[in-house]
Amino acid sequence: MTERKHKTTGDDFRFVLDREGTRTSLHFQGQGRTAGKTGGRLCSSLPDFRRFTGVRRELLREFIAHKKDSEYSYDFDGNASDTLVLFNPDERLIRASLEAGLLLNRQGEILLRSEGSFRCALLVEDFSDDSVDVSIVLKDEDDSTIASGRSPTLVKASAPSSTDSGRSAVFPPFFTVSQSLAISGNKVFQINDLGLNWSDTDRVHARLRRDDLPAFLSLLFSTLSNLELVYEGWQVRRAKPTSALPALLFMEVDEYEYLHVRPVSFIGGFSPLFLENESIISVVRMDESQRALDISEIVFPEDPEDDFRELLNRGGNKEAVKKSVHEENGRFIIAPDFAGVFLEKNIVELVRRFTLLETQVLNRYGLKFSKPRVRLSMGKGIDYL
Repeated sequence: MTERKHKTTGDDFRFVLDREGTRTSLHFQGQGRTAGKTGGRLCSSLPDFRRFTGVRRELLREFIAHKKDSEYSYDFDGNASDTLVLFNPDERLIRASLEAGLLLNRQGEILLRSEGSFRCALLVEDFSDDSVDVSIVLKDEDDSTIASGRSPTLVKASAPSSTDSGRSAVFPPFFTVSQSLAISGNKVFQINDLGLNWSDTDRVHARLRRDDLPAFLSLLFSTLSNLELVYEGWQVRRAKPTSALPALLFMEVDEYEYLHVRPVSFIGGFSPLFLENESIISVVRMDESQRALDISEIVFPEDPEDDFRELLNRGGNKEAVKKSVHEENGRFIIAPDFAGVFLEKNIVELVRRFTLLETQVLNRYGLKFSKPRVRLSMGKGIDYL
């Protein structure tokens, strides 16, 4: 049965709930007041809420109040000047409008609350031997998938490509409108609280190399809260927190013989700058032998920059450091003579305090690092008592 589309008439009004990029928009739909001309066009303003009674009066009054508050925020794209649109509305206003039957989707259908509780889950599916697809899906209380996340601006009414034949079923699209509300069709779903970055659900869909999966999942679990992970044939384990290590990344010796060093926090199995370039607070590791994905929070060390700076200033040579060491965007740029003397005197202490990364850069200073070798020999004729 086709859903009936609502048309506002007379003094009636509704709100249209939608997503525009990373923002949720709540559009006033009804007869507004003419507020003069802008650019040769007639412009409307919101009606006087006192013309209405009951829940309509309260909702419009709250809408106007939030709209006035938003006038003091900086408008980056110029859209906030539309007096009939409220961006990122308070979730309470959305819920109250929904319960009053005054909320429409972009197609003009009245939105209805779906009974029950629902949750967002990351779905990983094998695409080939060395690549996977990652998407976000909406699951119900029976653990059944009922919708698949799509950015509302990217929905295309086209047939699935041949490369997707035989893969998982096609589900209707959904998108989040707040940290704990999502829309699919004309239904609004109560979902698990996704936290501050809930709008990033639209960016989840990706096809990537299997080797890149741990880094991608680490970013998602660091960005979105209360996510579930589903990967058929794999078990998902919540592991104890893991500690990041203070490290020194030797980046280069430039054309003027200056040594470039960057103190970082480091976790084995990931690129040296992974924890620095992304707001990573959780890490996902793949255990191929047990076909398990381990998710753990990261405990960060004291700032490695402070530790390295203290070591540079050791011995009361602050004047020499001031002349020979320049700091720029977390990078220490060290003059050639100072770098050689510093490394010669402090290499043992550096090894003790830090994990040293890209040490081949130090070959210029006659320093070479190698992994220790362990040789084990076993005698014969072991007596068992």
